[in-house]
Amino acid sequence: MNFVRYIKQRRIFRIGYLISGCIMLLLSFLTYYGQNSGNFVMSVDEDAFKRGIAISDSSTFETMNRWLTADPVEDVRDTTLQHIDLFEIINAEGAYKETRSNYLAYTFFLRNVGTETTPVDYEVVITNQSKNIAEAIRVMIIVDGQVAYDEQGIRYIECESKKMYQAPDKHDIVYKDYLQDFTLFKTTDIICSERIFDIRPEQTKKISVIMWLEGEDPECIETLASAKIKITMNLSIPKYTEYE
Repeated sequence: MNFVRYIKQRRIFRIGYLISGCIMLLLSFLTYYGQNSGNFVMSVDEDAFKRGIAISDSSTFETMNRWLTADPVEDVRDTTLQHIDLFEIINAEGAYKETRSNYLAYTFFLRNVGTETTPVDYEVVITNQSKNIAEAIRVMIIVDGQVAYDEQGIRYIECESKKMYQAPDKHDIVYKDYLQDFTLFKTTDIICSERIFDIRPEQTKKISVIMWLEGEDPECIETLASAKIKITMNLSIPKYTEYE
């Protein structure tokens, strides 16, 4: 009887190991898929997530995530900032697409569901590209953008910050007025590293990210046809020693 019981126990253990292995494999696949699909991926690192920093593509936070992925934008043609409706983008939630969209626009929300006020860093990184397409793209990040109106009734964007990033130009060029306010990429692969200070418990930040192929850039040439780029926005909390 003891021998039969031993055989049954071994079978149960083997089944348990098999189920555990399948679950771990599935979780690994979902993690890889979530972080490696789409043109643009937003992710919260493990430490920040444990501290209560979560993201969602909905202001109501019906679901809280550790990462979000924007669907790829296919057959993109060049455009220019003046032709991008920033007002509609900051009023949207999740991906924003026009009928003939030539750019990627995504608005998501970051919330501190923890119990401590904490700063959050974000770093935008080029993880993959072809034909050096990054030399001709622009990336704009708007934090807490909302539509406002001045005394004459002219609308404008009121926000905590609004920055446009681009790669260094290879040739001297004077851009049109609306393209002159830019910040250069931090490095070849890192677009920017910024900090959102002091997010209080239950406070929400809205972040809009727009990426496009700038037609006024001299590096925007015909050979970029079918080129691809993938960008990741990583959100994290700094070490205590950095801000204590």
